[in-house]
Amino acid sequence: MELPGDFKELCATFGRGEFSGYVSMLASAGGESSGVVGNLRRLRSIFDRRPTARRLYEPYGVHPEGRLIQWAHTADEAEFHWLIQPGGPESWKVVARRATDEPWHELEMSTSEFLYRVLKDKEFAPFGIARKVPEASFEPLEE
Repeated sequence: MELPGDFKELCATFGRGEFSGYVSMLASAGGESSGVVGNLRRLRSIFDRRPTARRLYEPYGVHPEGRLIQWAHTADEAEFHWLIQPGGPESWKVVARRATDEPWHELEMSTSEFLYRVLKDKEFAPFGIARKVPEASFEPLEE
């Protein structure tokens, strides 16, 4: 599966793990897409068992039927996705929400810029954690 280049670089640099005890990347070492693909399979399995769960991803839907691909989640259930758009992975927006009952936010920025702002930008509402966790960190997880 083709993914944004900056996400592949993040994966190659950090591998699978958690940033600041908060953001869990759906990553694999070497920039491979297996974490992202595994999550898509998990969601499809949920949708097969509970078709009404698809409504949680409206108005976008989840790839391949829809246009969202999740790349991370947080300890408090926020979700970070890409919005598939014409022009390929480098043109995809970040789409995020704090919880399933809250609105989606479309952001014109790369994966790495979004992650940086979550971790370091004290004004990045509603996603930033810099006021609570001033020092960003990374904890690798076993593959």
